[in-house]
Amino acid sequence: LRHKQICRLELYTPFVFCGNPISMGLYTATTSQWTSNDCLDRMNVMMQQEMAPSYKIRPTPEMVNVRESDWVKICDWVYRIVDRFDLERELVEICMSLLHRFVYMYTVSSESKMGVQDFRLSALTALFLILKTHSHAKKRFKIEMLLRLSGGEFTVDQVVNTERLMLHMLKFHINPPTSMSVLNEMFELMKPLMPSDRPQLCEIVYRQAQFFAELGVFHLNKARPSVMAFAALLNSMDAVPYFAEEWPASHKKTFLGKMASIAPHLSPKRHEVADVRVSLWSMYSRQYELASQVQDPAQSLNESTDSFETEGTAVSLTTTELSSTCCNPNECI
Repeated sequence: LRHKQICRLELYTPFVFCGNPISMGLYTATTSQWTSNDCLDRMNVMMQQEMAPSYKIRPTPEMVNVRESDWVKICDWVYRIVDRFDLERELVEICMSLLHRFVYMYTVSSESKMGVQDFRLSALTALFLILKTHSHAKKRFKIEMLLRLSGGEFTVDQVVNTERLMLHMLKFHINPPTSMSVLNEMFELMKPLMPSDRPQLCEIVYRQAQFFAELGVFHLNKARPSVMAFAALLNSMDAVPYFAEEWPASHKKTFLGKMASIAPHLSPKRHEVADVRVSLWSMYSRQYELASQVQDPAQSLNESTDSFETEGTAVSLTTTELSSTCCNPNECI
């Protein structure tokens, strides 16, 4: 009853399932108490949320003076910040969801165009907002630190005013469904059908799917979270060597049938899924250009940020909170 009440009030957040369930030991402890019906219920709630007007991510209006490459660079910057402070990587998708929805609503409700500077301020504000409202990050971040990461381009008042406007336009819908949350539920439904004597294989498949899902965040407006998660899982099955041999075809057919019964769009034959799979494979093949930032973010922090800058140089922070050099959004765009 409590679960239904929470869902009805739209306060349900899939964030509690974020992170890596395998490394956190959730599969051996928490999920042993879960049932398939619980997973189905959670998936249904998240798929309803992703299509709701308050959470749906729409294409960026043409009047926005921001290129697609700018979105990619901002997403990479957020990944760097999240990884530098060892935060949940799902925060990046939540942050980009807030940013996409705010940019769309701000643009359609305002007669003026959103310029690059306003876009950078919005990205900084979205990051600050999710760090305050999710996980333990609010104890580790201060607004002054984020302002230093922005190269001192913005003031506290600018961020606070933008945050107030963002919350007003989004109507406080800041807990969007994410592809990682949906992926966790899908994998939980898939796990009983996987080889019980090969737990390591299960972990590899999950981690590979997680990697694909994280790549999808760079182009969050291309597909809804459930499609992105399903495409990531299908690509993972193909990417892991020998998995097709270890997993009986009948089990795969059973799993795909279960997904199609949950939602008709969760089928490998659907164009929406096929297009996202191709897009993810394309990004995967260019991992040394883009995905290396997702795969090994710690290393990327020690490398030059020249490839992410159009002008200026990186800002080196000598504070105790952040001793390494990070790319800031002013340099990214």
